[in-house]
Order: sequence, then structure tokens, then C-alpha cells
Amino acid sequence: MNSMRPMPPLQPLRPFPSLRETGQRVAQRVGDSLQSRAQTASGTRQRPATPRRLPPNTTLLGVGEDGLPVLLDLNDPTPGAVLILSDHRASRRDILRSILESGIACNPPHRLQYLILSSQPERWWSWRSDQNADRHCLAIEPLESEPCTRWLKSMSELVEQRRMGVRGGPAVLILIDDLESVMALGYDGLVQLDWLIKQGAEAGVWVVATAPAARIPNLARWVRLFKTRILGWSSEGNTYSALPLVEENLPVLDHREQFCVRLPEGWLKFELAGKPLPDVEKMEE
Repeated sequence: MNSMRPMPPLQPLRPFPSLRETGQRVAQRVGDSLQSRAQTASGTRQRPATPRRLPPNTTLLGVGEDGLPVLLDLNDPTPGAVLILSDHRASRRDILRSILESGIACNPPHRLQYLILSSQPERWWSWRSDQNADRHCLAIEPLESEPCTRWLKSMSELVEQRRMGVRGGPAVLILIDDLESVMALGYDGLVQLDWLIKQGAEAGVWVVATAPAARIPNLARWVRLFKTRILGWSSEGNTYSALPLVEENLPVLDHREQFCVRLPEGWLKFELAGKPLPDVEKMEE
């Protein structure tokens, strides 16, 4: 990922070292003018507009407070596996959809493919049909199934082959929409997932998972495995206090569609982009 202004060399254990710089290049090259936050006539908050174009080999996470896109650079393994935490289920689902839809829009199938492991795969089957996203899709599997474990083994083998230099191919996004549900995979599946979280990004295989912030105590070991943690709305004010690298100056999020991530120079706040996607659930209390 890139930072929106020039930054010093990468510091250890700090995600997204060049996040904003990429966003500036996009804005300068394409001339995107992103809408500022606005209020509709009914008083409902509008999301900032989605950029019209993105660089190849990137996906969109959201839009920063300065109006520039926040991107995941699939050519830069520095961020490692990404964990998105929020107690707002619709926002967790929407950020995964943003990652997928933007990635599919700016990357042909020979540059990007995706695998979805879900506790509710039927929702993603419907999304795939609506978005005509079949050509990029490896599979959509329920988390508790044997095919899911086979896919994790296949992806682990792919990572190992790429690390040995015997196989190339497109970047792969492995999206997990309910990290807590991986407990149903059994020992073999958990071992393969552990390996992919630790080593996948170096070989162009990205694990991007979501989980409720309130479940952090139950997922402590898994949370520590992810090099990058994107923090969203929490129903409890001290939910993130136990996480490494989270300090007292954790920014206050203004609404449930806003997230923050730690950069070398501090916290970056961003929010979901574009209009709400189809089949978005009502906000949970």
C-alpha cells in the first residue's frame, strides 16, 4: 500500500508504508475529483464517490479524509495478511465487496483471481451472479466444508511453489467473511490457513478476513497472526486496548462505515466509498 505523501523508508511492523502516495498518483494521473461527505435531503449520510479508475494490481479499501483513495497494492507484500475488525456487520461485508469489485474492475482474470470462504456462501453466490464476476472466481465455499480445506491446501501448495520459483500466475485474494467460523475447519484446515496468513502475501496470495471487534478475546491468537489490522466501529470503547501497536491516541471514528489503520506517521482514517451495494443489511445496534 502507498501513503498519500512521500514517506521515510519502511519501519518494522508498520502496515501500508506508501498508501497515500499511491492515492496521489491516481488523483494526479486520472484527475478524479472525489465528492466530499454530504447530507441528503433526508439527513442520511452519503458515501464519498468511488474513483473512476485505479492503477492495475490494486484494490480499493475506501476513501481517506482528504478525499484520496486508500488502496491495497497487490505488488507490495509489505502489509501481509489483512484483518478487518468491526461490530457493524454490513460494513464488514461492504469493505470486502469494495475490495473485490474494484479489483475485478481494474484487473483482468490473468492478473487477479479470488477465493471466498464464507459462513454464508449463498450471499456471495448471489453477488457473483449480479456482478458477472465468474471469470475471476476460483470458488465460493462454506467455511465448514471439506472442499474449503482442500482449497486451503491447494493455495498453500501454490505459495510454496511460488516461493521456490517454479510457478507464477495472478494475484489471489482469499476472502474470509467470518474469521471465528474457521474453528470448524479441523486441524488440517487450520494449519493450512495459519501458513497462508504468515507467508501468502510474499507469493501474491492475500488473506483478507473480517471479524466482529467484540470477538477479539476469542480470536486473540489469530488476530496476532495478521500483520495488518484495520479497525472499525466497536460497541465497546476499550475493545482494541489489548491489541499490539494500539496506543492511547487511537482515533475516534465518526460513524459505523469508518475505519482506521496504523501507518508509520500515525493513524489513517478512511470510510467506505460509493453508494451502498445491493443486499446490504440494516445497521446492527
